[in-house]
Amino acid sequence: GDPMNRDFMHTSVPFIGSAYGQLRRAGVQSTNIITIAQVQEYMEQLVKGAHGVLDTGIERKFYAAQMERTRLQCKELLEEGCADWDYSDVNPGTVWSVLLGEGPGKVVPQDCQALLFAIYSHGDYHSTTASAAQGAPDYLSTEWFVHLPHPSQNADMYEFVATEGANAGCASNRHHTYLYGTQIRQILHKLFHRNPSRPVLGLLNYCTSGGVLDFMRRDSVRRAFGTDQ
Repeated sequence: GDPMNRDFMHTSVPFIGSAYGQLRRAGVQSTNIITIAQVQEYMEQLVKGAHGVLDTGIERKFYAAQMERTRLQCKELLEEGCADWDYSDVNPGTVWSVLLGEGPGKVVPQDCQALLFAIYSHGDYHSTTASAAQGAPDYLSTEWFVHLPHPSQNADMYEFVATEGANAGCASNRHHTYLYGTQIRQILHKLFHRNPSRPVLGLLNYCTSGGVLDFMRRDSVRRAFGTDQ
């Protein structure tokens, strides 16, 4: 989006940069890490702000200070070529294809022996239908999601998600920028179907992420996905 309308503080870039640095210092090779983050896009925003190009009402010195903090938090990531997926590629479709090892670019290889994935962002939920009132989540009529900054180009991944309620309330009819818990369940199902013995560890660091894991407590969903088989 327009840098004039973006938040000054980025939700995920500092955390992703810090996590990348910790993995590298722990001995994980950069070839075994895939990053989907607005690192370069956010840095360009901060540079423009520090040089007075953005008229947001925020003083240049604050942009400059935030730029230096971000550089320190993302030090290793910036030194080693920045994020693998940046700018408009930071979208739900990229997360889908990377985790499933599909498409061009850097993705999880099919012969991967263990997988750790972490998502840092904002999260929320909406009702499955437009007529349902937005209130406390009902586990049988709610779609949980995580925000991503750009829309997915993969329309197929939304065919099995109840997005009708995304045109009301906080969701603002931007469902192509959301990665839904329903989609994460499908990703996990595909991963374990392909390789049942491979360990997969997920870190969902965003509000309402617990709703994504509700299927683990529902017998009908566990049977449909063969969770216990």
